[in-house]
Amino acid sequence: MFKMIKYEFRKHISSIIILLIVYGLLEAVFLYGMIADNQNAVVISMALLIMLSVVSYVFILVLGISTYNNELKSKSGYLVYMTPISYYHIIGAKLLYTLFAGIGFAALIFLLLTVNYNMLANEYSLNDFTTVFNVMLRTLGTDYTLGTLLLLVLVQIISMLVNFFMIVTVAYLAISLSTTILQNSKAKGFLSFFLFIVIITVVLYLEGLIPEIYDTSKYVLTVGQAAVNQIPIVIASLVVAVGSFIGSGTLLSKHISL
Repeated sequence: MFKMIKYEFRKHISSIIILLIVYGLLEAVFLYGMIADNQNAVVISMALLIMLSVVSYVFILVLGISTYNNELKSKSGYLVYMTPISYYHIIGAKLLYTLFAGIGFAALIFLLLTVNYNMLANEYSLNDFTTVFNVMLRTLGTDYTLGTLLLLVLVQIISMLVNFFMIVTVAYLAISLSTTILQNSKAKGFLSFFLFIVIITVVLYLEGLIPEIYDTSKYVLTVGQAAVNQIPIVIASLVVAVGSFIGSGTLLSKHISL
């Protein structure tokens, strides 16, 4: 598994380096703005860093899906999928690489934005990051406690990760279907996309039918209740992600023809 993750990393090293160079250039523009007292450079670089964080998330998502699709639909795919390695290990390695890449870029973004904001705070006599954060916490309501805050943050992080992997695994399942059982169909690319949209739409519809633990139509939820309300959706998304992962591995092991 570790070797497969290293293989994924080497395969995407060029894309990672390009993203890191872009981050480095934006940070250089920010530092130039601070040194030269150029507020336009500071504001633009900070705004672009925030935008780049969203772009990075989408980029990693699309890259993980497109790589899987290209390998299955290209003649060179046999180099990976015809090796004596479990298909579950191959798919799992791709998912773990995506996880590590996402965590790495998220940590980099958080570090840059935190450092930059504190530099701005010192330069322009703004409230430091901790002070601003505490003010934000007070706006959460009178029910705020450290425990409920940590619960909310934990559920949000888990929810984001699970939803991310649900999207990736459902895309893998759609691609696997069009490449195996439905491999004789025309327009495989369109078929994969159509299957993905159908599966995601059905999943979101079914998740919408899950009853809330705390009824939001009757009263305003506390922070803790809002966090708890997300747990059933997270569990449902996790079940879909695991099911899609198993389904993709099963389809490849029984029906793949490269």
